[in-house]
Amino acid sequence: MTLSELCKAYRVARPAVKAWIAAGLPHEKRGRGYDFDQKAVDAWLLEKGIRARTRDALAQHLGVALRTVAGWISRGMPTLEGGGYDLEAVDAWLETSRSRGGAPPDTKGRQQRERLRDLEIELAETKLAQQRGRLIEVEPVRRMLVRHIHEAKAILDQLPDRVLGVLPSRTKAGVRRSVRKRVAAAVDGAYTMLADSLDDLEKQVKEVES
Repeated sequence: MTLSELCKAYRVARPAVKAWIAAGLPHEKRGRGYDFDQKAVDAWLLEKGIRARTRDALAQHLGVALRTVAGWISRGMPTLEGGGYDLEAVDAWLETSRSRGGAPPDTKGRQQRERLRDLEIELAETKLAQQRGRLIEVEPVRRMLVRHIHEAKAILDQLPDRVLGVLPSRTKAGVRRSVRKRVAAAVDGAYTMLADSLDDLEKQVKEVES
């Protein structure tokens, strides 16, 4: 499906389609033009709550029967010229109908279905990220961090002696002791901060896994 064909099928102007593309509408670039798969476009528009091209798609999106949608249409539910449904306009009409006491049949469970769909999408994206190597296991990362923290501590522990080594030889003993004490305290503080960061990471992992 070309850009022109998509505009015609969905009764929408080119700038709107370009905005959809920028927002993630599935497409393939063909030279200077675009190529669209209608099923993928339908699914994306429904997922984003933008457009339903057919009455079947609208009924599925709202979680009601086709006859329910037909009844709403006869009562004035907005439709697009030439076919199709603007989902925001439909939602607004449903809310207005309910507020006037002439509520259409309840769409109870719609939010739960939408949440379930979102979770299914999130799960699919997570599996895809795992397959593409974008996710890593927590335990190897934790072991690596522990190793690096201990290596950092070994380096930091040498700092007091290195600082004293650059002091003038005539520096008084009391000053040397004071400098060593302050540097050692700074080293201990840095190590404690690294250890606390590791503890925070492990707590977050446990919260995710629980």
